[in-house]
Amino acid sequence: MRKIAFVINPNAGKKQKTEVSTFIKNNIRNDVEFEILIWEPIEQLEDLKKYYLNQNFDIIVACGGDGTVNAVARSLMHTNIALGILPLGSGNGLARTLGYPMNLKKALNFICEQNYISIDGNALNENVSFCAAGIGFDAHISQLFASSQERGFKTYVKLAINAYFNYKNKSYLIDVDGKIHEQDAFLITIANASQYGNNAYIAPDANIQDGRAEIVLLKKFPLIYAPIAAIRLFNKTIYKSGYIKKLSGKTITIKFEGDQSAIHTDGEPHFSVSPLKINVVPNCLKVVSSL
Repeated sequence: MRKIAFVINPNAGKKQKTEVSTFIKNNIRNDVEFEILIWEPIEQLEDLKKYYLNQNFDIIVACGGDGTVNAVARSLMHTNIALGILPLGSGNGLARTLGYPMNLKKALNFICEQNYISIDGNALNENVSFCAAGIGFDAHISQLFASSQERGFKTYVKLAINAYFNYKNKSYLIDVDGKIHEQDAFLITIANASQYGNNAYIAPDANIQDGRAEIVLLKKFPLIYAPIAAIRLFNKTIYKSGYIKKLSGKTITIKFEGDQSAIHTDGEPHFSVSPLKINVVPNCLKVVSSL
């Protein structure tokens, strides 16, 4: 019998929290021992972590979007407790990569039935990414999206289009395993998994178990090219674009101009000083997956 704790997103409204809790209680299998933990207020996570790390749970399920998944995943690094995901976010990038169905009832059964694997993470200074991280335009949009009152993929696209015209390529000095690359880029993605979320594949050949990070550099392109770029993201042919350069390595350093730059880890916005140091952390997280 699996023993599972469900950690529900603290930013969900009371109605949604009640609905998620009720959904779990009404649909969880009878052969599972479970507990529901409401992460509220946001400062409570440290106390919550101490509790669930010492209660012999087999799986801790992050119930929320990519930010909630990242926070719970970081707390489980280098432990024998597996991460599960109830995909309630806008993109659900890591859940999709691990084979989760987006239907919540099917996702509950998936958590109860599937096997465990270990995956890598990418450490970016003091932050960690398990799906995709970035610096440049997408990090800028992550900052805007985090402060927006509206959520969802459509809101993200709207913000990106509005900000596109004023954002320019920036100069970066990138050291990948000792080899130096000087590059102007609109954005740089540091990919552990192959996609951002919503099945938009920024690094189609990325592998979350290979001990390497895929570095994808995108130059700014004319807005008229955007539909073609979107098609390439969704049909896994983004590497065929002339605006893309791909690098791969285990230890990466990115230097940039200015005192600091916006970055994101799995969609969560932060600021970083230069240089941004990225190290692959192999096999650091146990997860429920169909891979």
